Amino acid sequence: QYGFTTEDRLYLGPLGLAYLFNNQGIEFLGDLQLPDGSPAFNERELSHMHDVKLVTQKLVRFGFSLLAVNILAVGLLASSREGRGRLWHALFDGSVFTVLLLVAGIAATALAFDWLFTQFHGLFFQGNTWIFPTSDTLIRLYPEPFWVDAFALMFGGALVQAIVIGVIARRALRRRVSS
Repeated sequence: QYGFTTEDRLYLGPLGLAYLFNNQGIEFLGDLQLPDGSPAFNERELSHMHDVKLVTQKLVRFGFSLLAVNILAVGLLASSREGRGRLWHALFDGSVFTVLLLVAGIAATALAFDWLFTQFHGLFFQGNTWIFPTSDTLIRLYPEPFWVDAFALMFGGALVQAIVIGVIARRALRRRVSS
């Protein structure tokens, strides 16, 4: 499929992901070879993967920073009865807003994926540095159906989390009213 055997895809695909989260330089991918002995990735692909790694690292740091702020805010709000009420309201309202955004994301994935993918890349990368011919390894390893599935899984997983948080918050608010 896409010019690779299943074994090739199962070998090279996870290495691309591993590169994003390891402490290795671009040679981690640059030294990989295809079964015919040619380099697995060309210079343009390696440059893009380097950019992807930088964006991924920044997003991970940003995510952990947000997590720390959220833990602090939850701790502060949970320390008083009035604060707990505000916390449950904020969690419920936030979950409703998040569900609406995620439903829009799922709809965009299903109805206008090319537009969504272009907007996503335009947000994080310069020019057309993220566009590759179908003969390049990145496209052969991670074709459009892979990205459609990845976006749907991310949006769907976050949707489930938002719904669970909303249900828990709603029940907590009802208990507060009845007590």
